[in-house]
Amino acid sequence: SRIIDIPTLDSLKQGDSIKVYYQSAHYFEKFRMNGVGTAAHPIVLIGIADGKGNKPVLDGNNAVSNINQASFSNQDRQVVKIGEYGLFISDFIEIVGLEIRNANANNLFMDNANTPQYYTSGACGWRPESCIHSSVRNCILDSCGNSFQGGNAILNNTITNNNPIQILV
Repeated sequence: SRIIDIPTLDSLKQGDSIKVYYQSAHYFEKFRMNGVGTAAHPIVLIGIADGKGNKPVLDGNNAVSNINQASFSNQDRQVVKIGEYGLFISDFIEIVGLEIRNANANNLFMDNANTPQYYTSGACGWRPESCIHSSVRNCILDSCGNSFQGGNAILNNTITNNNPIQILV
């Protein structure tokens, strides 16, 4: 199944988790997550590695945007977006154990109107556009214009959270 088919991506609640299992074919998807977790019960997008430690891959090259997210602005800037300026302010969202790659100006994606678009030169793997607390840990961010890009209403974002992150270029 596809991550973008989850009907609650825009209404996640504290303690929710989205488990993304390793598969040999990459997940060619890009999407926005919205919701409010707490420090004790964050919302977590978690990659489940295979028995050899291979992480699930969210690949921005030829990725498909979520057509059910009509107000998904700035789609050319990231693979995973958290919050939406002026619409959703999210809080306590974590991304764990994934490889996010190929959000760069050389690659195309299909926007939510099913129109091919190029990423901007500064596109990134993870973009907390409108989020107060968010973190990425034990992830690989590879071949993106930027690995991380902030946005509005961001007060406390951390990339490593005292865990390894590997940024490849």
